[in-house]
Amino acid sequence: MKRSHGTHQHRLIKKMRLKRIATYEQAHAFLVETYLPAHNARYAIAASHAVDLHEPVAQHVDLDDVFCLEPQRTLSQDGVVQYGSRWLPIEPEPYDGNKVPVRQRRDGSLKLVCGERVLRWHEIDTPAAKPRPAPKLHRPQRPNHPAIDHPWRKRFLTAHA
Repeated sequence: MKRSHGTHQHRLIKKMRLKRIATYEQAHAFLVETYLPAHNARYAIAASHAVDLHEPVAQHVDLDDVFCLEPQRTLSQDGVVQYGSRWLPIEPEPYDGNKVPVRQRRDGSLKLVCGERVLRWHEIDTPAAKPRPAPKLHRPQRPNHPAIDHPWRKRFLTAHA
């Protein structure tokens, strides 16, 4: 139903209302037994060639790495990657660059990679607290008094006369 290119639009809902379908079980039965066979009979198109042109997947290809989310994350100076609310420090090993691709697989597991090399990491609750800089000591500011000949010190009428 996902790739039907909009042919269902409002039809399915309207037909279900006309049949007074109110539960998921009734909807599923209607969909499988009545609606989809009629829909496929009307809109199905036979393939132009009977030959299957799909190639088999190579053995070295891990489909979990192909079908995953792979956002880039910035590596902090202390070697920690933040992914959502998770903190992932990379275990000490040479890594060039400040961007780390994080692969989130379909099962929810994470994999940090650098090219074809898998980086070792572990998860921590919170990153190490950064030392706060010492507070700046503020010297008292001298009051700002205008000079004796400043226009503010002159009377309004005498200044514009």
